[in-house]
Amino acid sequence: MKTSAATMAWMAATATVTVLGTPGVALAQEARASGTVTQPAAETDTFNEATGLKSENTSLMLSLASTLGPIGLVWAARAAGADGTTASALALMATAGVVVGPAVGYWTGGASKRGWKGVAIRLGVGVGGTLAIAGICSGDNCSIFGDDDGATAVAALVALAAAGVIVGSAVTDVSHVRRHVRQHNERILLERERRPRLSLAPVVSPVNGGTFAVVGRIGL
Repeated sequence: MKTSAATMAWMAATATVTVLGTPGVALAQEARASGTVTQPAAETDTFNEATGLKSENTSLMLSLASTLGPIGLVWAARAAGADGTTASALALMATAGVVVGPAVGYWTGGASKRGWKGVAIRLGVGVGGTLAIAGICSGDNCSIFGDDDGATAVAALVALAAAGVIVGSAVTDVSHVRRHVRQHNERILLERERRPRLSLAPVVSPVNGGTFAVVGRIGL
């Protein structure tokens, strides 16, 4: 049975689309089903701005350095015998590092919203704790010496609780930054797999002495 040139062209194009297009669709479907994407080894630990992929390790290092760096400066200043003004300025810097520092890795790793969420939590707890302590100690109720009906102890407990929440939030953000950057990279790779693909294939028909053509098809 003879096969027309149009039929042969359609068969060739279909075969080409099957060979070139199916692996990408299958990968995307598998990734959506499992919730994970295997990243190319060369793109996992390096910034790749052209594709939008971010480095998990670099983001972690930035969060750690931004959080612990100011604290290290405070210890170094104390060891060097810095004056009160310098020590106070560095202490303020260290506090800002704990509040903002963990978010730096998120901002550079494609997870800005998650980074800002952590900053908002720590800042809110800090402001709320400060206002609570101010209310407890209003009217000179707090005093290290003398009878203050326990106001100083309550204020100290509030301060410790607020500090614990802030430090806990900072540690959590730093420890989770790689996971959020990885999720960003997975979204980038999935979007890449969902983009339409153009498949081209040469087709030769034996009809009329042979006819050459290129058949193309766009699909996922």
